[in-house]
Amino acid sequence: ICGDFFTNGPCLFCFPLLHWHPILSRARTRAPKQAGEDPNCIFQCQRFHQHGALRGFAGRSMDSHPVFPLSTVLFPGLPLPLHIFEPRYQLMIQRVISRKEPFIVALIKSGQEALGDVAEPYEIGTTASIKQVENLENGRMNLLAIGVDRVKIHSTSRALPYLEGEMEVMEYPNEDLSQCAGSLRTVVQGFLSLVAQSRKIPRIELPEDPRELIFLCATILPVSGPVRQAFLETPKLSLLSQDLQARYARQIALLKAVIDGKSDEAYLN
Repeated sequence: ICGDFFTNGPCLFCFPLLHWHPILSRARTRAPKQAGEDPNCIFQCQRFHQHGALRGFAGRSMDSHPVFPLSTVLFPGLPLPLHIFEPRYQLMIQRVISRKEPFIVALIKSGQEALGDVAEPYEIGTTASIKQVENLENGRMNLLAIGVDRVKIHSTSRALPYLEGEMEVMEYPNEDLSQCAGSLRTVVQGFLSLVAQSRKIPRIELPEDPRELIFLCATILPVSGPVRQAFLETPKLSLLSQDLQARYARQIALLKAVIDGKSDEAYLN
């Protein structure tokens, strides 16, 4: 998502995702910029590390940070636009900004996202770093956060109006992902081509970096929250890549059936 996402709208590279990603499609956006790319766009693979999206928070392997239970799963390096309107989360974000610390995004395991008791999250989540804030009336705000590290929440405290969790960074093992990522890329490109046919959206250029590719593919695949949570909890990226490849292949078969008029069923988990 472009660095000035909330003010000038997305660039042409990011714009297609806004139509069919479950979170990004709800974000307030304008038409894409006329330029071919935005120099601040963190979705361009060559700029991921420049923006610090995947560098992590060195030396913070067992810190305590605010936990934001949400109905979405965030992956390292991926963007998360949020509208903050509840007083408890306004307080949480004010703390995060003032201390220049991350917060933990975790999928809701039980409970509701807003206007109720604090929900219970899954224990595996992702730290997020705030990249942009738009302050609104009555303390409300729009913000753009970027996923940083996969973490395990060992314990939570409800002493504050929002959850606070003691977390440990869960590093992925070092692997040669070139082969499995190459196979995944081929299948996903086929899927995106079919989506572009049926929904009249521009094609998306996938990142070259294998890790970034896998995280993006895990984010844009239309599946339920628990399934996406299982993606995040997969211990090895090679295993996740293989799982995604099989699931995208199934989506391709369903989309082809729909396009050919043979089935009304599509986008199943």
